[in-house]
Amino acid sequence: MKDNRVELAGVLAEVEPLRASPGGVEIAQALLRHESWQMPGGHRQKAEAEVVLKASHAMAPRLAACRAGQAVRVAGFLARPSVRSRQLVLWITELEKE
Repeated sequence: MKDNRVELAGVLAEVEPLRASPGGVEIAQALLRHESWQMPGGHRQKAEAEVVLKASHAMAPRLAACRAGQAVRVAGFLARPSVRSRQLVLWITELEKE
């Protein structure tokens, strides 16, 4: 299996300043709040989530330049932020301001 792609829209609740990893790679992090109505099995259900977004390299300054309260649409892949973490974050590869 190679597919690992997620697309999500929402509002940025927090945007952290740009930082550098120990290896010198630019990293940005933000918290995305998503709210929508979905239809699983034909029944209306509210979907709410808070998802940690991470970006590195050329995408990092783009995410860090956003502001809290801004609506965005992102795409990327799910992965752990580090080898020892069990948490999943959305590493973004695409960012569109709405």
